[in-house]
Parts: sequence; C-alpha cells; structure tokens
Amino acid sequence: MLQVLHDRLAEQVAALRSGQDWQRWLATAARFHTYSTGREGVFEFRE
Repeated sequence: MLQVLHDRLAEQVAALRSGQDWQRWLATAARFHTYSTGREGVFEFRE
C-alpha cells in the first residue's frame, strides 16, 4: 500500500513539474495569507 501511494505521489509531482501546471500552482499558493512566526507567538501568549 505504501509503495502504491509513493508511486502515485511521484507521478503527480512529475505532472506538476510541467511549466503551465507549476505556474498555476504558484499563482494559487500566492493567494494564501502567510503569518510570521513572531506574531503567532504573541497570539498564543495572549490567549
């Protein structure tokens, strides 16, 4: 089972490496907000 999952992951990564798919993935990832680790620490401390 683990080998099957590994093979599927390898196939998907290989497919992602094409230029158009990679650019589309980067554009999607760029829309997500990122938080600095320093601010997360402040939020945890205040809660």
